[in-house]
Amino acid sequence: MLPLEYEFLMIGSVDGGPDKDRRWRDAERNLLLELESLQGQDEAPFWVNVVYHYSGEFLQNDWTGVRTGAYSKKQGRLMVQAAVPDDAEPSYAVLVDLLERSVEAVEAWAEKKRRADLPIQELRELAAALVE
Repeated sequence: MLPLEYEFLMIGSVDGGPDKDRRWRDAERNLLLELESLQGQDEAPFWVNVVYHYSGEFLQNDWTGVRTGAYSKKQGRLMVQAAVPDDAEPSYAVLVDLLERSVEAVEAWAEKKRRADLPIQELRELAAALVE
């Protein structure tokens, strides 16, 4: 039930250069504010950090979609990397779509690792609330 007691989901970005469209920054800020309004202030024992990767002048994404990254057992954090398509029109909707796909990737990771204790339902609720 929203708002959640803990903070389960955070976002960040890796920019391939200084040429990132300002509309992406605006969409990220709007998404961050929405996530903050739906979650508590305290970190959950397990949380997800979705990192959006943008191609740019210095770095190009050589992959597409989403993929799970590093897991820190000590911090209880799983990173998910989301490649923003080069041809995508900057928008909140694109970021939310990648976030939904990231939650699906977390769910697959949890199944593979046999981690039934993870807050998958809470992550799904957050993703669904962002679409509404």
